Amino acid sequence: MWITLGYLCVDLISWLLAQATRAGMPVVAVLVAALIAYVVLKYVRRQRFLRHLQAARISPAELKRRMDAGEPLVIVDLRTALDVETAPYRIPGARLIDPEVLRHPTHTIPRQSEVVFYCAEPSEATSAQVALRAAALGFHDVHPLSGGLEAWREAGFPVEPVDPASSAIGSRGPSA
Repeated sequence: MWITLGYLCVDLISWLLAQATRAGMPVVAVLVAALIAYVVLKYVRRQRFLRHLQAARISPAELKRRMDAGEPLVIVDLRTALDVETAPYRIPGARLIDPEVLRHPTHTIPRQSEVVFYCAEPSEATSAQVALRAAALGFHDVHPLSGGLEAWREAGFPVEPVDPASSAIGSRGPSA
């Protein structure tokens, strides 16, 4: 995409470089410094994101221990309808909620809840993104499940069946 954009804007880029050259070295230095600052800022934000994500993850064993202890957790299954058709089971008590519904999670989950998100991806990309979005909206205890539903199953923990026909609904609780 960037290469195509550069190809399409080559005349504009050439003109900007010619203007910068005419203006002298100070303008070029400022532009280069701004570009470097932007790249450094993006790098720092990404590293902070990765550190936060690593600290917030919960392992399947820890989730199982906390469920067995009766801790009040809201467990949210973020899988798509196709994922549910492929694997029609979920962690016991999990609420199936479409990630699009969770653009504003305060509408479906009480803000003071401790929430565990999981998805079908072993890298838990969807659950991590939703957890970060929820944290930005003021949720304090949000955790993506490390390894997702597959890690839960591989650990030998129980699952309960899900009716694939009901997976088209936006927000479904365990009693659905």
